[in-house]
Amino acid sequence: MTESLLVINALAAKKIAMMGGAWSSIGKKVEKPLLLKLCELCGVPKKYIDGSIFKKDGTLNFDREVDFKLCNKTGKEYRVEVKLMGKGNPESADVIYARDTDIFVADTLSKQNKNQLKSEDIKYVEMKDNPHCVDNFKVLLKELNIPCK
Repeated sequence: MTESLLVINALAAKKIAMMGGAWSSIGKKVEKPLLLKLCELCGVPKKYIDGSIFKKDGTLNFDREVDFKLCNKTGKEYRVEVKLMGKGNPESADVIYARDTDIFVADTLSKQNKNQLKSEDIKYVEMKDNPHCVDNFKVLLKELNIPCK
């Protein structure tokens, strides 16, 4: 009985790891195009968008990349992270610390995530069930003096 439970538990853990890996792979393919589309819908000129791979400190081999940088009219750069996650994985929002995020675009945010982002003064937009997400993103851009229409 004990051995059977160990096997079942190991299989369940493997299944969850594979599902997480699949979502991560999908996210990598969708996140940049999603932000580019948001910027396009808001009329952000291309010269203020940079989708290159960034690191906080290029001399480190363990530093985390950030998805995007947006610049405002004075040249100030804002680090942008896009995360497609469910409410069941609120720890995914902790990426803001590892990547020194200024703007966070997420699929789903818990109340705790929103409170955390507000307390850290990180601008955010929640996408899921939000028919005004484009307008919310535009408000965020205007607050940061990033050109948009």
